[in-house]
Amino acid sequence: MLIVKNEIDKILYCTVSNSTGSTIVNSDYMALRLSITHFGRFFLMLLFLAFSATNVSAQSVYEEIGRLPITTYTAEDYGGDPLVRAAIQSKEGLMYFGTDFGLHEYDGVSWRSLFKNTEVQGIFGFAKDTKGRIFYAGRDFGYLETSSTGETKVISLVELIPEELSGNDFFSVHCINGYVFLQTRNHLIRVELDAELKLKSLKSWPTETRFTRGYLVGDQYTVCQIEKGLFRLEGDDLQLLPNTAIFGKDPLAFMFPFPGKEDRALLLGGRGTGFYSYEENTLRPFATELDDLMEEGFQLNSAIRYKENILVGLSGSGLVMMSPQGKILKKVAAAQGLPSNVVKGLFLDQTGGLWVTTEDGIARIDIDSPILRFGKESGVTTGVNSIEKKGEELYLATTAGLIAFDPKAKSFQPRSELNTGQVLNLWTDGTDLIIPGDQLQVLRGDRSILLDGPEDGSRSFLALIPKNSPNQLFVSSTSGLLVYQRGLSAETPWEYIGKAPNTDKKSIASIFDLGNGNLFLSSGLELIILSQGELGLETVNLNKIKIKSFDVDNLKTTYSMVDGELFMFDGEKMQKYSEEEKFVTAEEFSAVESELFDFNQHKSGLVWYQSKDLKKHLLTRNSDGKYVKDEKPNAITPYLSQVDFID
Repeated sequence: MLIVKNEIDKILYCTVSNSTGSTIVNSDYMALRLSITHFGRFFLMLLFLAFSATNVSAQSVYEEIGRLPITTYTAEDYGGDPLVRAAIQSKEGLMYFGTDFGLHEYDGVSWRSLFKNTEVQGIFGFAKDTKGRIFYAGRDFGYLETSSTGETKVISLVELIPEELSGNDFFSVHCINGYVFLQTRNHLIRVELDAELKLKSLKSWPTETRFTRGYLVGDQYTVCQIEKGLFRLEGDDLQLLPNTAIFGKDPLAFMFPFPGKEDRALLLGGRGTGFYSYEENTLRPFATELDDLMEEGFQLNSAIRYKENILVGLSGSGLVMMSPQGKILKKVAAAQGLPSNVVKGLFLDQTGGLWVTTEDGIARIDIDSPILRFGKESGVTTGVNSIEKKGEELYLATTAGLIAFDPKAKSFQPRSELNTGQVLNLWTDGTDLIIPGDQLQVLRGDRSILLDGPEDGSRSFLALIPKNSPNQLFVSSTSGLLVYQRGLSAETPWEYIGKAPNTDKKSIASIFDLGNGNLFLSSGLELIILSQGELGLETVNLNKIKIKSFDVDNLKTTYSMVDGELFMFDGEKMQKYSEEEKFVTAEEFSAVESELFDFNQHKSGLVWYQSKDLKKHLLTRNSDGKYVKDEKPNAITPYLSQVDFID
């Protein structure tokens, strides 16, 4: 299901299937909307259209448990070690990942290991020079080169480093001003290469204790030294930064300009002690909403700037987006789809996707996506047919009954006291919720009221109260269109009047309100137009109802109300119901008719169609009144559904 929040704080909910399979749950419902009633694995989606990375409001309960669009890659996928320490992207768009035992390339489709099993090397860091050349460091040091055939090769440069300097591992690598900086436990090494990547010069700085990791901010290189603090390279000298002794005890996890104070302050992170502001040689603790997690023993592993905010990778608590004021904006942990709660590194690719390296694989997150997904982990385990809100409660009609969101449980829970079989439709009537199904029920407050109906075993499908006749309720069923009149007592919300003329024993699969007292119904091999005039608040009179039928093959025909008009598409031509009370050729969809498979405008107001290759496209109406494909990129299109709800 999808929830959309727009600029006036409206929220849209809709269901999504990630399958194009055609397991039909109910043949009568299939006739309601054919091409989208493919029941695969369904889930609930939330879409906040106006969500911004600069939004500092607290997470809603839905945002706490919903899953952003996340793609995960396991060690089996890339053929390497589960623990992934670093990531980088080439100027050609290829992604590279370093693990404890290898280096892996991903082109968006397939993976390739750049080290053979006989030459496995752990990779701890990457850097890119001004020409776009990628250097790597770990148990080896070198760069990546593209051959004449387009294949990436690993070129080792470790032989350039004297053995007494290299030690066992290179823990970080950075490129600055034509130099490559490497850092081992005991030395900082500056390598200068010529145009042919031969050694031009080399200089090193020893440590009195032990180096942990180097950091680059602008053109300033800083390295952390155990028991001492932070040292900045000034010319050829390492100078101790005043008041940074805390990082001699608690190693530095990250360093970058403080958001909003880029020209004068740094944001620093101690792995175990939290966040600090460093300005004018003064170090001050920076209080954040993450401090409680730090007190519980979770450590900072990495952080990067993201627009105006900060993305933080934690050891034990996943990923957090934090505002410059220290407020938590968003959390993504294993419960929301991360491979692990131990995040080792963060990297933003050229399209804004966030790559998260963890101790158990890799994830790519559309971190700014307006979409949140709710599936089995949130209690949405079956197909969702309809969505409504009753007060503040969100209800889903599913193929296995009615479920509602429970804020305390933070999941959708079955409402077993209500219809337990398949529920195809819900309808809100003020503070009441009308629930068709094996029984026709009204949920008033916390009380379920069973409505009377025909004694022929009819099963109700869909409920509808016409806009212009608020005291009238129509309910489609397996044996006709049931007509109700608003009751006069709290015990009887609706009184059963009877079946609409000429609908007895007909299975009514769909029902639309055409306005002006007219309804559209589909049943078997016919379409039915029901007219009775505008009743307003008058009493229902079955004798006033008139029926007009049209022969049609409902098994291949799709219908939708679009901007107040009823359109019908039989796979070849589009027609609409005219003021002359007949179907006529419609030109409104002529721009997309040749590739159209299905079309829809539901409660969201969005007009869209599904093409014959099963791709979905938004439509917009041009000055000629025709619907044309909206070519503007958006995050909504893949998740469009005929089951939605505007809040």
